[in-house]
Amino acid sequence: MGHPRAIDPSSGPASGEDASLVRWACLDLAAEQNIMGSVTSPVAGALLLWIASAHATPWRAWLWFGLLVVAAAVNAALATTYRWARRSGATGYDTLARAQVVVSAVFGVAWGLCAFLLDPGSAHRDIQVVVLAFVVGSAATNIVANAGSRAAFVCFQLPECLLPAVWALTYGDGFYLALALGLLLFLVISVGLHVQANDMVVSTITLQYRNSALADALAEQQAATQAANEELARLNQTLRSANARLSDQATRDPLTGIANRALFVEQLELCQARARREGGGLAVLYLDVDLFKTVNDSLGHGAGDVLLRSLSERIRSRLREVDVFARLGGDEFAVVAPGLRGPEDALVVARRVQAATEDRFTLDGHEVAVTVSVGVAYREPATSPARVDEDLLRVADAALYRAKQRGRNRIEVADPAEGSLLGGRTPTPLV
Repeated sequence: MGHPRAIDPSSGPASGEDASLVRWACLDLAAEQNIMGSVTSPVAGALLLWIASAHATPWRAWLWFGLLVVAAAVNAALATTYRWARRSGATGYDTLARAQVVVSAVFGVAWGLCAFLLDPGSAHRDIQVVVLAFVVGSAATNIVANAGSRAAFVCFQLPECLLPAVWALTYGDGFYLALALGLLLFLVISVGLHVQANDMVVSTITLQYRNSALADALAEQQAATQAANEELARLNQTLRSANARLSDQATRDPLTGIANRALFVEQLELCQARARREGGGLAVLYLDVDLFKTVNDSLGHGAGDVLLRSLSERIRSRLREVDVFARLGGDEFAVVAPGLRGPEDALVVARRVQAATEDRFTLDGHEVAVTVSVGVAYREPATSPARVDEDLLRVADAALYRAKQRGRNRIEVADPAEGSLLGGRTPTPLV
């Protein structure tokens, strides 16, 4: 089969036909590795048979080795036929690829059964450990050998690791329980390593295709033009990086890394405009840490900074992607929650914020319980007064003050349409 066409280097991540090219290239690589594994696996099996045969039941040991050799032979035959079909342009190689996945499962079962069929009994724990070492070694090899095929890796790895774990659990004592847990831990780790290996293979193959196309394109360019373009690209990237750093410094709180007041006001205005255009309620949450000065006075400003960073991380993880979260200064934070259906939704967001303080914070070795008070201003979709962004923030601040007056660790929700700043009355608490 001829070399496949190159992927367009100007495109994004491989998709459609490009993704199909990458997939088959990965399976080609896996087939080559399977042929090598089919040769080395019986050799390792013969060595293990020689080590364990003196203590294992002979017919069971030879049964296991025969199963391993048959699985290796079938795997090698399928991989070789697949490669021939791919290179010659014959049809049916997709069926052969699926068959290799099935045979990988048989291969994995063969290796997993060695714990049962080569078991010399608990009196020979040293032999049992050697058998499991061979299993782990084979499984570790599979991480790389099937780096191009996640399906083949999973079908091989699961039986090879789970069957010995089941075998160890049949003994029931602490030693074998530790072996079983170790095998399961290795299985989890190997899956993570294989994901990385598979991603690396896919990225490498994709880059190879794109580099081929890029080399053809660059060959048509004049040397001077190429040098000039590269220099312009470098300067452009440097300028973008500098602009990105300046923008980040101007819009991010240096302590917590979340938005600062300037970015918050900008995003609030955008959310207001979107709400007027598309509908949907909008809430602004104004919150601060109860008795934060006590933490600073008793544990120091360093502990206070740690508290603010930890609290901001917890709150951010509980908010939606569309919510805007910012530190306004000191221990004061604010949230813009767009797309709400009513004050009840705003209350749900506020409760999520308060839930961030359910677990204690560890500050300089001390477990510290912290609470927050939250003031909420909610705007119905039809409400669109001038400067409503500032009004929302002021009403939320007033609601926060009411929460502080009523004992802290509270949520006060007010509707700006009924608030003191817009209608001459004190914000009406809903909770």
